[in-house]
Amino acid sequence: MFFNDNLNDSIPEDKIAYFIMSPINSNLCSVPGVSERNKNCFIDYGIVNTYQLFSLLMSFNNKINTEDKDISSEIYSKSYQTLKDNIKINEFDIDVILKSCFGKIDCIMPGFIDMVY
Repeated sequence: MFFNDNLNDSIPEDKIAYFIMSPINSNLCSVPGVSERNKNCFIDYGIVNTYQLFSLLMSFNNKINTEDKDISSEIYSKSYQTLKDNIKINEFDIDVILKSCFGKIDCIMPGFIDMVY
């Protein structure tokens, strides 16, 4: 599992499951873990809707040398660092946001990222 095991006990699994199974809402705050503060951080970075957030996260798939690497862990790691260092999202929220978004992406495009829960 590449999600932070120390934080997973606190993740609102029902909210994540609802988000994954529901139609996509363009409002960033519809993503579990995105508060108004986080929404403003995303907007300051140039991400104004969920489609752009998904695009950012999916873009890391093309930046990885796939030979002899765990692609899922690499994508997660690059996404995590970008949200933490560049966009300034706190660590607990990052884990929830990534689990939600990658779960949704995996539902929409199976095989795009090998999800490990």
